Amino acid sequence: MADDQTKSSNVYVRIKPLGRKFIIYEKVPFYRYVELIIAEFTGTFILLFLSSLADGVLSNILEVTFAVALSISVSVECVSHISGSHINPAVSLGAFLAGYLSLIHLCIYMISQLLGSIAGHATALAIVSKEMQEAFFNEKSVGIFTLKKRGSLEDWQVCICEYILTFLIVIVCTAVWDWRNRKIDSLGIRFGFLIAVLILAGGDVSGAGLNPARAIGPSINNGEFLSYHWVYYVGPFMAGITGGLLYRIVFQTPEPGYDDVDG
Repeated sequence: MADDQTKSSNVYVRIKPLGRKFIIYEKVPFYRYVELIIAEFTGTFILLFLSSLADGVLSNILEVTFAVALSISVSVECVSHISGSHINPAVSLGAFLAGYLSLIHLCIYMISQLLGSIAGHATALAIVSKEMQEAFFNEKSVGIFTLKKRGSLEDWQVCICEYILTFLIVIVCTAVWDWRNRKIDSLGIRFGFLIAVLILAGGDVSGAGLNPARAIGPSINNGEFLSYHWVYYVGPFMAGITGGLLYRIVFQTPEPGYDDVDG
């Protein structure tokens, strides 16, 4: 009965052409919002801290790739049961459009992810010596964990690469959240391998950002806003929009007993 009362107090908007509800506000206790803020901040902090540290001290691209992938696994195992461990604004946007997240939650997630990214990368820089940072810059012409494209590519090519790779992440996430596919065992390992193959595929093309939060922290802390850095935001956010809507319109089926997907 309590659950029914809570659901009846939620605020929805229904888009007639889609025939689906989008959650604007979901009534939850205040402490739940605090949990979500801390969880998404922590998950993104873990990702940026471990990945940035690995990028600064490891020289082999394969080693860095698996360090980033394993950092995703750690984040998922730590906070997936609390917030879903989105740690990616594009994923959160897709979750909202797919009906799994309210608009208020989306705003909270994005802010927490932004702050976690800045804090995680800044902490890694505080540990890595100035000499190592300078050596890294001299070798790669950017600061530690700043995204960099292959110089011979056009911006639109890099943007498409970021779009397609992030689109795959969004589709996998929406499929995992589907009530017909509630297999959460080894979730961290599965997502880790997903990120590994995407970075191996696109790392030498765009740097495989796949995540606006992963892009913004290093850019702010290193003071590096390259002319083409818009691709690391436009590509993933477009993937979040199209991935979330595609799954909802084409693949999604409301769970029996509900008139629509309930977040």
